[in-house]
Amino acid sequence: MRNVNHKLERCNVNHKLKRFAVLAFVLAAMLLAAACGAGGVADDRGGGSYPSESEPGLSGETSEITVTAQDRKIIYTLDIYIWCDDITQAVGLIESSLSAADGEWRESANISKSSAFITVRVKSERLSEYQAAISMAGEVTDYNLSSRDVSLEYSDLQGRLDSLRTEEEALNEMLAAATSTAMLLQINQRLAEVRYSIESITSSIKGFDSKVSYSTVNIRLNVNPPAAAPKTFGERLGATLSGAWGALLAFLGFLVNAAVALLPFSPLIAAAVGVPIFVYKRKKKKKEKAAVAAAPFVRQSPPAQTAPLVRQQPTETPPET
Repeated sequence: MRNVNHKLERCNVNHKLKRFAVLAFVLAAMLLAAACGAGGVADDRGGGSYPSESEPGLSGETSEITVTAQDRKIIYTLDIYIWCDDITQAVGLIESSLSAADGEWRESANISKSSAFITVRVKSERLSEYQAAISMAGEVTDYNLSSRDVSLEYSDLQGRLDSLRTEEEALNEMLAAATSTAMLLQINQRLAEVRYSIESITSSIKGFDSKVSYSTVNIRLNVNPPAAAPKTFGERLGATLSGAWGALLAFLGFLVNAAVALLPFSPLIAAAVGVPIFVYKRKKKKKEKAAVAAAPFVRQSPPAQTAPLVRQQPTETPPET
């Protein structure tokens, strides 16, 4: 019991010494600012020469940020794609799987007849359970679970917040003990900056707490296309004829395009084709003439004359007496 009381007394003494060091530091800074000029030396933000929240600590002590396994702050995000038969039933299953007792809610929704995109916030402890529940809405085609460890950022914000609150307490005590108007103005200006920083950091911490406690689930829904009915014989025959006609038109179009494309090169094509044909025919004629000239001369006898044909006159028979 004595040891416990001794420890408590020692903690109280250390706390008083720390507060005294803070007061002394702030007071020394104010006196230095007053000595440098009548209006004080302003820092980049327009305030007095006070330590900001980004400094290691008001007491001049530095401390390393350490994060244990129990203090881990991890943000989980789940992206899931589902193909379903009925968009209305799938959306109903997604919403009914949320637990109102755990404070889960639908953050946003964009729903149409054939697709939907829904974002919900689910308790991180129930993330696997919720994922299994919504998978019953249809066929899961894609699944992506990502995580982000914000433990160091969270610890850094918490440390800055503690330092700012200590400074705020010291400034309030100095404000109560201030005797001059200039000192009151300087303390109030710095106090306003400290309180603004406290509110900003507190908001960031609350945002981290919300994202760590409630994971984000992005759900993409798509409706399965209707199954095609079997085609009849007439439909298959018509499809075949249509395909053949389309192929014929495509072939004719190809020929026309080829002819148009080759039209500028027609003189070259005509020369490339006509010149070899002309040379070939000329050589062939020369060979024929040479063959005729080299053949022996044969005298042909005139054709035999035939007697002219004489038309016979019909004979007259004498009349009978």
